[in-house]
Amino acid sequence: MPANVLVKIPERCFISPDPEKEFPFAFSFIIRYGQIPEKDCGCIHAGEKEAVKYPQVTIKGFDKLLSRPEEIETFIKNLKKSGDTDWMVGKIPSGNDIFFRYTGIEPEPDFYFEASAEKMVSDAKENDVVTMTVRVENFDGIEDNQYEISTKVDYVPWAKSVVFSDSPVELGSRVEVSYEYMGDHVDKRLMQNGVVVDTARSPYTALVDGPAVFSLEVFNDRGVRDVKQGSLDVLPPEILLFTADRSSFFKGEAVTLYWELRSVSNFSIDPIDKETDWGKQGSAVVYPEALQGSRMAVYTLRANGYRDGKPTSVAKRIALPQTMWEKIGSQGGYFAGEVYGNPEYNSRIFIVGNDYYCYAHPHLYKSSDGLNWERCASNDKADETFQCIAADCQDDVLYAMGKEGKEGGRLYISRYDFRESIWDYGPAYQACCSETGGFAFSKMVKAYIQVLENGLMISRCGEDGKWNAGGSVVSAPKDKCVKGGDYCFYKDRFYAVLLCDDGYVYAYDCSRSMEDVLYKKKVEEGGRFVNLISTVNHLYIVTAGSVIDVKTGNVANGFSPMGDAQGKRMWIGRNKDECLMGIYPDRNLWEWNEE
Repeated sequence: MPANVLVKIPERCFISPDPEKEFPFAFSFIIRYGQIPEKDCGCIHAGEKEAVKYPQVTIKGFDKLLSRPEEIETFIKNLKKSGDTDWMVGKIPSGNDIFFRYTGIEPEPDFYFEASAEKMVSDAKENDVVTMTVRVENFDGIEDNQYEISTKVDYVPWAKSVVFSDSPVELGSRVEVSYEYMGDHVDKRLMQNGVVVDTARSPYTALVDGPAVFSLEVFNDRGVRDVKQGSLDVLPPEILLFTADRSSFFKGEAVTLYWELRSVSNFSIDPIDKETDWGKQGSAVVYPEALQGSRMAVYTLRANGYRDGKPTSVAKRIALPQTMWEKIGSQGGYFAGEVYGNPEYNSRIFIVGNDYYCYAHPHLYKSSDGLNWERCASNDKADETFQCIAADCQDDVLYAMGKEGKEGGRLYISRYDFRESIWDYGPAYQACCSETGGFAFSKMVKAYIQVLENGLMISRCGEDGKWNAGGSVVSAPKDKCVKGGDYCFYKDRFYAVLLCDDGYVYAYDCSRSMEDVLYKKKVEEGGRFVNLISTVNHLYIVTAGSVIDVKTGNVANGFSPMGDAQGKRMWIGRNKDECLMGIYPDRNLWEWNEE
C-alpha cells in the first residue's frame, strides 16, 4: 500500500561557521498528509508493529543540525504554533527525537506542519551529508515504515572582517582596506558609502573624500547573504598657513597670498573667485582694494571639510592696511642707474628753487620734474676713499659730511653753493668718526650730529664759521644699543630721535631736556636708520617701516615702499608743497597722503 505521509526537508542545509552569528536564512521543515516521494526517502524496513495508541511520525537526527537543547525546544515551540490543533508535537524524553502525534478523531487529508530555525549549529564539515530517520507508525491504511532522508551541509557565506585605519585620516588621502571572508562558491562585493568599489583581492586602496562606510558583502546564488561593515572618520579641516608677502599695500600694488591647508575638501578666498587648479598648498597674486570707508583690504580663506562625520568649515583672515604713500611717478636717468644699490645709508632730497637735488657721494643729482635725474655737479675735493654719511641743505647751500679713509681719520664737512656752483670743504676735527650722522639748522644755530652706539654726539658751528664750537650728548636709555638717530630744528625747538635695538624709537625735546624721553613708540623692523623730516605743519619721524607724527605721537606702521629685505633705504625729503616725499628702491616717487 502506498505511503500517505510526506516528510520534506531542504536538499541543502546552510550552516553558519560562526556559532554566535545570527543565521540570515530560515531552514524550513514540512510534514503533511500525503505521499512520501521515493526520491526523498529510502525504506529501511516495514511491518514491525508497536503498541502506539495514536498515529505519529517520529524524526530522528535533528541534533546533528540543532546541537543545543534550547534550540531544539525553540524549534518544537515554533512547530506547535504553526501546526494543526489535532496534532501534538513533542520530543521523546529519552533523546532528541521529535514526534508528531495525531490526537484527533479522524485524520484530515490536508493536514501539515511547517516550522523554521533561525539558528543552526553543526559539527558537520562543509559538504557533509546529514541523514535523518523518519518513522511512520499507526496510520490506518499505511504500513509502519522507517525511512532515511538526507541533506547536504553547506556553510553559509561569511563576511569575517573589513579592516582599515582605526584613526581619522586626512581628507583626500588613500587608505588600505583589508577584508576576509569564508565560504565556497560565493561572490563578494566591497562597497564604499554604498558604491561598489572593488572586486579584486584584499587589500584595496581607497581614496577618502569624506567620512566613509566600508561594507563587505558576501553572497551565493541561493540568496544567502552576509555583510560586515565599519566607519572611517576624517580629520577636521585645518588652515596651516595663510599669509601675504607684504604687511601693507598701496593702490594698484600686486600682493601675493600664500596658503597651506590640510584635510580640506574645497576652499575659497573672498573676495577672489576660487580657481579650479588651486591646490592645498599654493599662492595667488592679488591687487588689494580697501573697503569702503576704510583703509583696510580684507581677504578671508574658508576651508571646508568634516568634523565628527558632519560638514564643517574653518576660516582665517588677512587684513592689509593701505599705505598713506601714493605713487606719483617713476624715475630714471643717472639717479636710478648709478645711485641705487650703491650707498649704504639713506640720504635726503632737497628743494632749491624749482628743482629737486640729491647728493650721493661724490655726485650731486638734479631733477627738474621729479622723474628724470641727471648729474649736475661732482665733489672734486673728495677722493674715492671719502664716504658720504649725511647731507642737508640750508639757504641754497648743501652740507655733506664724511670721513677720510675707511679705517678712521678726520671728519670733513663739504659745502656746495648753488648760486656760485662751487664746492669747498673743511675739517671738523673730530677724533671719533661714526658711520652715520646728520645736520640741524635754525636761524641762529648750525649743528651736526654723529650717531654712536650709546647715543648722539652733537657739535655746533661757531660765529667764526668753524665747527666744534660747542657740543652736547643725547644718551640712549640704559642698556639700549643705538641703531640710528637724527637731529632737527622745528618751530623754535630742537628735537632728537634714536632708534634702538629693542625696536622702539625714543624722541627727545632737546630745547627742554636732553635726558628725558618725550615719548617712545614701537615700530616695525626694517633697517638701521631713522630720519626727522620737517614740513610746514608737521615733524615726522621716518623709519623703514613706520611714519610717526611728533606732534600727535600717532604711528602708522607697515608701509610697503620702504625697502627690501636687504635693507635698502629710501631717499627722503619734501616736495614743493611742503609735503613728505620719498624715492624708494622700487624707483618710484611717492608722496605722503594725510587724508
